[in-house]
Amino acid sequence: MENQENITHYDNLKHTIHRERNSKNSACLIFSPPPQMTKSQAVRLEIDKVDDRREDLVLVCAKFQNALWLEFGSVKINTTTSISFKLDNPSKTKIVTIDVDYVNEKAGISVSLGDNHSNSIVIPPNESSFGIVQWNPTQSNATGIREVVKLKMDKKAPLQVTVHGSISLDKVMLCL
Repeated sequence: MENQENITHYDNLKHTIHRERNSKNSACLIFSPPPQMTKSQAVRLEIDKVDDRREDLVLVCAKFQNALWLEFGSVKINTTTSISFKLDNPSKTKIVTIDVDYVNEKAGISVSLGDNHSNSIVIPPNESSFGIVQWNPTQSNATGIREVVKLKMDKKAPLQVTVHGSISLDKVMLCL
């Protein structure tokens, strides 16, 4: 049945092209739309996008590093959302200790490091671990967030994670 519909559309297109070709000052471009993705292809594409994003979420544990930016997107109030990131020690000889130095808990942000979900972690040379930033937006921070989480490497070198997020409101309440 679908082939029959395609043939009919093709015949209509040929007729339109023939009619336009015979008129003055006309131009026609013909292209084929890409084939429709199967559901499994669409799911694989979304998984690849998430995997690519995870590869970008790396905080290098060395002096003078740029801040890592984490984007939560739009989150509903009183819903906890988390993003994990990689902590990478590029040194071939030095063990590094990473400590959480500052987190604005009033903004609904919390940070945990490593498998033990603690405030401190030791990363051996040429290895990596992970950190997790959680955000639970509340009515008090209903405009969204842009906060800086401060980490310390070996109790002195600062490392930063900048956190962004907006609030998804199901209902907007107007108080006069």
